[in-house]
Amino acid sequence: MDGTSRIAAAQYLWMSTEHQQYSMENQAAAIQDYASTHGFIVVQSYYDLNRYLRKHHEQILRDLSRVVEQSRMPPSNEAEV
Repeated sequence: MDGTSRIAAAQYLWMSTEHQQYSMENQAAAIQDYASTHGFIVVQSYYDLNRYLRKHHEQILRDLSRVVEQSRMPPSNEAEV
């Protein structure tokens, strides 16, 4: 990819248990690698620090969809849930 026309993407990072094999950092690195080789740029990151999908899960998915649809958010935006 030449880097001139990237598609905005958002990532949602979480761990289901404390014993999960892959950390959020590993997840983010894998997503970044995929994004950079497939023409995407991660413009929003969501970190589920509570380790379980709860009442905010549906709102987070709506937010992710909105970010991708708008594709105009600055790359430094991060949110914790």
